[in-house]
Amino acid sequence: GDLDVTAEFAINEYTLTYTAGKGGSIDGDTVQTQTVNHGEDGSKVTAEPDEGYSFLRWSDGVTTASRTDKYVTGDITVDAEFKQDDDDDTSSDGTVTATVTYDTAGGRNNDRHLIINVELEDDNENGNPIGDAEIEATILIDGQQPNVFYGVTDSSGEVSFQWNNAPSGTYTTNVTSNDYGVETVDEGFEK
Repeated sequence: GDLDVTAEFAINEYTLTYTAGKGGSIDGDTVQTQTVNHGEDGSKVTAEPDEGYSFLRWSDGVTTASRTDKYVTGDITVDAEFKQDDDDDTSSDGTVTATVTYDTAGGRNNDRHLIINVELEDDNENGNPIGDAEIEATILIDGQQPNVFYGVTDSSGEVSFQWNNAPSGTYTTNVTSNDYGVETVDEGFEK
């Protein structure tokens, strides 16, 4: 005789976790979690800054305070990042420090290519690395011929650029970022 078989499949569920960093909340809470089925949309969450703080961005780079994660196909865990508003009586001025160092590689004397390393740190005493920051490095030779390199810092706050067959001269680099005020520390490099 015929055999009827019914297969039942459970749809995958995913957890969306939204955590507020220092200086704010997510819809009034420190942590918001949601459970959604595969392919469905999450509910809207809003990062709300405390008084004296502004919303900066989410840790995955989203820059709007309110977000709705759509068509979810995996767990999402993000932190809302807030920054302290400029206040005259705080020691922090909101600038970050970009330390530039240089290496060379390739060629007969291993000096054919110039490698420019940039490390971004915040202004806390311990200097925490700043990852996921879009930066522009403007590199000058003998103060002229600006060459601009674009990059994004990794989780250790570092990004490197390679200038192939870089000419001889004295190199200096100035780092800027749309996300931060940057103070560049660069001792220059003689190639």
